[in-house]
Amino acid sequence: MGLEDNDVAVQYGFPKRNVNMLALLGCITIIISNILFIILMSCASRERDYEIQEAKDLSLEGRINRITYRAINKYKSAPVTRRRLKDTKPTKSFNSTPNSGN
Repeated sequence: MGLEDNDVAVQYGFPKRNVNMLALLGCITIIISNILFIILMSCASRERDYEIQEAKDLSLEGRINRITYRAINKYKSAPVTRRRLKDTKPTKSFNSTPNSGN
């Protein structure tokens, strides 16, 4: 049975089916607008979250975090070099006295 079928209503004496196309069009329009609203609000909330994260990065706390992060990565990526024995400075012995010549 489609929207225009009134055979059953006429056969049993019921009132004819009257589907107001304007009301149907209005319902479909409302459903589509609600779906579009949900999509737009989810995009807007994602964008707002991005803006809030940007604002945190521009604050003093964000600046400190960036500096700390850069410093940690700088030392992580630095090559590890070992000092040779001849490059080290001689240190004084704890057991030596000033007059012993050590």
